[in-house]
Amino acid sequence: MPFTKNDRRIVTCSYDKSLCMIEGVAVTARINSNKQSFNPLGCELSLPVPLLFQHDPVLIGEVVYACKSETEVFIRATIFPDEAGYAAWQLIKVEGTELTGLSIGIGYGRNQFHIIEKDGVDYFTKFRLSEVSVCFEPGNRDCRFKIYPGGAQKMVHPSKTKALETIARLDRKYGPTNRQKLVPNRQGGIVHKRYDNVIHKKLASDKTNTDLDFVLSDSSVDRYGDIILSTGWILDNFKRNPVALFAHRGDFPVGQWKNLRVSDGALRGTLQLAPLGTSERDLEILPASESADVAEFPSGHPGAQSNQLIVRKEARSVPLPALISDAGDQARWRFIEFFTATIRNRHTRRAYYNAVTQFFDWLGLGGVSSLAQITPTLVGAYIEQHPGEPPTVKQHLAAIRMLFDWLVVGQIVQTNPAAAVRGPKYVVKRGKTPVLTPDQARQLLDSIDAGELIGLRDRALIGVMVYSFARVGAVTSMRVEDYFQSGKKWRFRLHEKGGKLHEVPAHHTAEEYIDAYIDAAGLWDEKKAPLFQSIRHGKATGNKLAQADVYRMIRRRALAAGLSVDVCCHTWRATGITAYLLNGGALETAQAIANHESPRTTKLYDRTGDEITLDEVERIRI
Repeated sequence: MPFTKNDRRIVTCSYDKSLCMIEGVAVTARINSNKQSFNPLGCELSLPVPLLFQHDPVLIGEVVYACKSETEVFIRATIFPDEAGYAAWQLIKVEGTELTGLSIGIGYGRNQFHIIEKDGVDYFTKFRLSEVSVCFEPGNRDCRFKIYPGGAQKMVHPSKTKALETIARLDRKYGPTNRQKLVPNRQGGIVHKRYDNVIHKKLASDKTNTDLDFVLSDSSVDRYGDIILSTGWILDNFKRNPVALFAHRGDFPVGQWKNLRVSDGALRGTLQLAPLGTSERDLEILPASESADVAEFPSGHPGAQSNQLIVRKEARSVPLPALISDAGDQARWRFIEFFTATIRNRHTRRAYYNAVTQFFDWLGLGGVSSLAQITPTLVGAYIEQHPGEPPTVKQHLAAIRMLFDWLVVGQIVQTNPAAAVRGPKYVVKRGKTPVLTPDQARQLLDSIDAGELIGLRDRALIGVMVYSFARVGAVTSMRVEDYFQSGKKWRFRLHEKGGKLHEVPAHHTAEEYIDAYIDAAGLWDEKKAPLFQSIRHGKATGNKLAQADVYRMIRRRALAAGLSVDVCCHTWRATGITAYLLNGGALETAQAIANHESPRTTKLYDRTGDEITLDEVERIRI
């Protein structure tokens, strides 16, 4: 790469490494064929960025990595394994094809770019990158791409992807030992085939040593473009609780790491698997010459006492902070019970767990070795140096305070060191959610092609969100029976967060959208089926549409409609509330429809005062 470590600025996001990948230069300062020049350092973007084909609105992938310098913006992108992505990938793979160029699209809304015109050339000193396209003839000849050597080199065809999804679903339902393998044949159909070389579990084996040495990390560039120096590893805290997990799953411990050390420029360790028969989750490594007996793993776990089994399972299911682990069994149990018994929402549980483990890691780096040494001064110092935004800091302080309250009640510590600590002040009178005007919302809805099932589904989903003020999670959780008739009117039953059921009358426009979608999908008789389903080959699959897919769909639809607003799923909730209040609706009624606990929360979505404020500001004439 033509830039050094000191001048590059990197942004990354997670991606599926099984997808096909390309990399190349998307922006340089060279004057292109359109008499435009873009300053690479002035490029602003939020990953992932849509990847298109010849600026066509159909999404073929996403840009998941970007690195900018004074001379260029280097990107890495994944190609989706669907029909559009597969067609583009075939063109890329053809030898001699001219599909090797990259072209960019920028936002043209307010504050999306800064431009200087000189000698007939437009110089963009700042611009918002809205999309990247693969193309045959790029306007800038320096913007080329190639297949990413570290990514997958083979596109997975959609028919094979469907087969793999079927296998995974059967695995979850019956287990891998009780089902047959589905593979696509040459004609594109699905055939059944028995596994030939599956190694099944055995109850016991002492014929081989299962301890193996692994290289856990080295100084090479990983798939995210990061480098972790071997000399920078701090192992003191991890050695106190060296749990080995399977696929980073906290509920799937398989053993522990021994002899962790840094040698020959790499972090190395020895994996000691848990003895067979002592856990519900066992792994066994057998010599290649030994064939395993085909046997079901019994539910009784012979040779293991039930009390010991429960303690071991719970203690190993959650990686414990070193300070908690060193405080004894009662402290360990109390820590686990705090997350399993007192917090029911899984998102809150994950956020609070991350918050308290970060706090304990910080204490460990400072030399704190016991819970008794934690004082209000230490908690205040941690909050003072916390790098997060005020809402994040307040959430972390709340998690720490609640945990120590629980430990005080359990007589693990005498006082709560976080009780007297105050978090940063944070007052919000206007929300940050981007809002569309009624004209913009109508422009997007009218731009959706209602001639296909996927267009009818997308229009109906957006219609429910905007006309009922519903959260995206509540809409994607709806079943067909949640759209029902009560008297002469149809209503929506929304499954809101906190286990609340909330009924909203259906707007007549949303009714039309939903009726057209259900008619086309043939879902009227499938009352228990998900209302909004994923679609493959023009047909509903029966699987619930994921929230992440809804977000990508909304971004894609906004781009196709020519909207420069940075929309998200919550945009429709804010747009509906603002339109209602603009037309004389009462704030209390909007609160009831949106199912908000406080009218102050509803007021955050109100943008009716924006135009009034702008008109008043324009009165300043100098």
